[in-house]
Amino acid sequence: MMRPLDPDALSSEEARVGLCLHCHEARQLVNPRGNAFYQCRRGQNDPRFRDYPGLPVRECSGFVRREPTSGRPGAN
Repeated sequence: MMRPLDPDALSSEEARVGLCLHCHEARQLVNPRGNAFYQCRRGQNDPRFRDYPGLPVRECSGFVRREPTSGRPGAN
């Protein structure tokens, strides 16, 4: 099921990144220049998903909300 974001209830980072910011399947990667990229782990095995989706992701059938432990994708 696609899960849309409510654009009126977003922080600036949520608006820039979208669902990936809170997705269990997303991993944040930072290159040596400090640029952040979000990798979708579903993309490694499922052709319906891109490895590095265009941001912001507003709807995604593979979205799984991450447990609120660290606040950053890939930090777990």
